[in-house]
Amino acid sequence: MRARTLIVIVGDSARSWPPTVALRFRAANQRSSMPPGISVSSLSELEADIMDITFANRSRFLNDCERTIRESRDRLEDGGLLELVFDEGGYPGRIIVTIREDDSGYFGSDWERSDPSRFPARIKAAATALFNCGCRGTYEIVHDDGLLTIARA
Repeated sequence: MRARTLIVIVGDSARSWPPTVALRFRAANQRSSMPPGISVSSLSELEADIMDITFANRSRFLNDCERTIRESRDRLEDGGLLELVFDEGGYPGRIIVTIREDDSGYFGSDWERSDPSRFPARIKAAATALFNCGCRGTYEIVHDDGLLTIARA
């Protein structure tokens, strides 16, 4: 796990900011997209731990994720939503992942559990597929009882 920090100033005081929002600001690196009254004093520091998760080596979900991303990458990059339907079950979750250009071993996540081996397999496969398909940046991946969605964060 690597820790990063984002200092968010609201009015005259620093404010604790949710990891999801902090990751979006950090990845976008665009001050203009911030809500009025909020400024960032440092994009290198974040008040929440960001957990790095290893990419999947093997996954029964990986081929379907890669095929869907390859077929619909333009829609994804234009802000659209990709949906995949798997068998019911699996860990549910809504996780922001950051696929970095210079890191072929790990992706960043706002996952807040302590044991990376419990990371949702379908979400891990989707993050791996994004990397394998050449997608970089920050994405929101949601899984709920077999329905997996991927969108730009």
